[in-house]
Amino acid sequence: DENAVMNDTETRDRLLGERMVLALKFEELTKEWVMNAQLSEKAREICDRRNQCVADLAANYWELDPYVRARSLYDRLGYFRGADGVEWYPGKADEESLQEMMEKIRSIDSCGASHHEA
Repeated sequence: DENAVMNDTETRDRLLGERMVLALKFEELTKEWVMNAQLSEKAREICDRRNQCVADLAANYWELDPYVRARSLYDRLGYFRGADGVEWYPGKADEESLQEMMEKIRSIDSCGASHHEA
């Protein structure tokens, strides 16, 4: 059964608890970030911590996903690729360009700065 892992409520509940802690941390960091001058060094440091929290939330979701979302036709056909995004036309885009696109997306932080080298 492809959805058997959803019966593991203990793991699901642990991951949901971790997610709640991360969400509260993100909210507090956002408040702190907004209260500081956007161009200050302190704001940059807070923004970096906030961006790490965003990355932690994303990683937590993909760890949690099998416990809260039933597999679908899109999973079975290989369209959903977990943390690597969605590929609506499998085999049409080469793997390297797909990975490059995902890296560009991940490289733009919430402060609007791009850390991707063109």
